[in-house]
Amino acid sequence: MRIRKSFLIKLVFIRSRRVFGFLLLNLILVSACRLVSPSAPSPTATLDRSPTKVQLGPTWTPEQSNMPTSKPTPKATSTPDPCDQVFFDPQGRLAFSLSNEGNDDIYIMHSDGRDVTRLTISPGVDTNPSWSPSDEMLAIESDRGLSFGETDILVIDLEGTILHRLGSPASVETNPQWSPDGLSIAYSSFRGGISSIVISDLDGMEKKEIPSPYRWNIQPTWSPDGRNIAWLGNEGTSGDYLFDVLIYDTINSTSTILTEGFQAYPGIYYAWAPDGEALVLSLYRNRISDIYMVDIATRNLIRLTDDDARDLEPSWSLDGEKLAFISDREGDYDVFVMNRDGTEVRQISFTKNDDQFPAWSPDGKYIAFLAKTELSGDVIHIADLDGCATFALTDAISTNVTRPVWSHDLVR
Repeated sequence: MRIRKSFLIKLVFIRSRRVFGFLLLNLILVSACRLVSPSAPSPTATLDRSPTKVQLGPTWTPEQSNMPTSKPTPKATSTPDPCDQVFFDPQGRLAFSLSNEGNDDIYIMHSDGRDVTRLTISPGVDTNPSWSPSDEMLAIESDRGLSFGETDILVIDLEGTILHRLGSPASVETNPQWSPDGLSIAYSSFRGGISSIVISDLDGMEKKEIPSPYRWNIQPTWSPDGRNIAWLGNEGTSGDYLFDVLIYDTINSTSTILTEGFQAYPGIYYAWAPDGEALVLSLYRNRISDIYMVDIATRNLIRLTDDDARDLEPSWSLDGEKLAFISDREGDYDVFVMNRDGTEVRQISFTKNDDQFPAWSPDGKYIAFLAKTELSGDVIHIADLDGCATFALTDAISTNVTRPVWSHDLVR
């Protein structure tokens, strides 16, 4: 069943036996002809400024999704409707940053909204967390103790203790990304009008700058086997917001332009296939952006979406069989899921404003994303793959919320 925007889904959660982390969800579908009044808004709560467990607001409050005003006559089939019964049991943890009362800090929480923990308490900005492969550490951006406009890459443990500083003096270090073996971190470093991709060991003592034909190089991403690093590069000309995608071979120490003749938006708009043989990315052409897959060995491009909308931010499922992305084909930006060959596209988010940064759960059953609100803040949501329901994990009073990053583990 494809859910659009006219009926109201009312979801009631009953949590029992919290020690075992078991969640029971009863789904109640209310048809439009019986709907007499809108449901009451969820209560809000202010952020507890304590340094450990905090409450961000009404967690696991159902987002009011909508359904079509009229249902088509169902065809005779023995296949059950996936939305007849919805059972949510997401596993793993989410890391993110948000600003409340003027401070940008790092948080982690269980993917069902429980156990929200603030890891950093800094008068400055701590943001953009990245999980280590062991899920025991985070690499983050921070400006603590630095001059205005400078940022550093810090490695912290899950108690917020700083273990390492990687950055260089008088520079802007951004977008830390762990190598798959957990021994190195790649990041973007801006100094003297030039932005470079740097690979550093964890104590910051050994660093290597990746060679590039461009002056502006940002957003590195490791291949799953750790051999290659992809990143975005351009000449750094004022007003030039489109980038080429490049690949660096760490074994041969060579760089290659992967998408010469095409250009990509900056942002988290490309991702490695789990087998490391391809990248999926959003390429811009004729004022339209579509999702493409590019073979690393041959550099052949396969177009996966072909419409008049803007399709952005593709993300692979961990089994490599499906892709999530955002598109404005229905008006505002919503999250969509499709097969890796571009077939069976379906919408899974139905919030009232733009959604962005879809991230797959470790087991591939759910997608977390950011949803803009009527207020100034963004809210982290989680959705199932059938588009049956969407749940808000944070409240709308926080600002500067960064994209949620899922841990590698499946803790309950």
